[in-house]
Amino acid sequence: MTKGVATAIELFPALKDKCAVRLIGRLNNVKEQSRVQQEKQGFINEVVSFFTGETRRRQDYINKQLVDVVEDTLDQLTDVMGSVALNSRVLCMVLDELKNLQSHTEAIANEVIDLRSKFAELEDTLNLRYSLLKDAVEEMDSRMKAHQQLDMVIHRWKSNALNTLPCSLRGYSVLDQLWWGDLGFYIQQYPGGEADKLIQYLHDQVVACFANDLQVEARTRISRDVWMEEPSGSVMAMPSVIQSINLLSDWAVEDSAPFVTLMCGQFTDSQQILTVPHLMSAERLGRALVGEFFVTRVTA
Repeated sequence: MTKGVATAIELFPALKDKCAVRLIGRLNNVKEQSRVQQEKQGFINEVVSFFTGETRRRQDYINKQLVDVVEDTLDQLTDVMGSVALNSRVLCMVLDELKNLQSHTEAIANEVIDLRSKFAELEDTLNLRYSLLKDAVEEMDSRMKAHQQLDMVIHRWKSNALNTLPCSLRGYSVLDQLWWGDLGFYIQQYPGGEADKLIQYLHDQVVACFANDLQVEARTRISRDVWMEEPSGSVMAMPSVIQSINLLSDWAVEDSAPFVTLMCGQFTDSQQILTVPHLMSAERLGRALVGEFFVTRVTA
């Protein structure tokens, strides 16, 4: 790995995600087929039991005892589920026990079909409640991961890890990393509500970082050239860095993402004048970039 590529990956962590998606796209063009064969087991045991008569003699007795026990348990379980709000762990345990009870009813004769119907109804109710609770837990877990990633990435920016990039591209690097990560996943999977709050929080953090980097107020308008000015020790002369920026930003089109297109150097002078203002505040640039990434962007 050359120094230039290593530097590009360090400054643009989303590069590995972008390349992975490209490789997966190539693999999708290859079609593979496989066959799975399954064998039935236990047939010998059934034949032996048939000839000995042991199964039939014992089953009549077992059925009578089993019907009473299972029906009482089922009634109690139904009452509990109707009156108690259970957590996810308990619901899992109840569902497991319900499956155990159902496996026993396979041995019960036709006269207890009504009992099996009760099982089916209870299982449907349990599965619905468990599904709703599981979805809520997954949403909460995903939201926590999104918050954690956002804070970690912003902290990296504040720690001057991106200072060899122009100020505008520091914002681009951060937003691209977030879009590919847990934050982008959460916003895509759970739009509205909490996702909108996260986007607003992200906007506030980006604006604060922009203002801090240039030592200005958030609403102070700065020349576009200053936003794109290369700092001392800039890595922009490295071909790998330029290629990385071009690759990462190939999703952006001029109509829907003019600011991203400008920051990545893909605008002509006439387009710049018509679309992006020459004077921009940290608030204006931050709002535009966050919007283009997390509201407008639909492709990788």
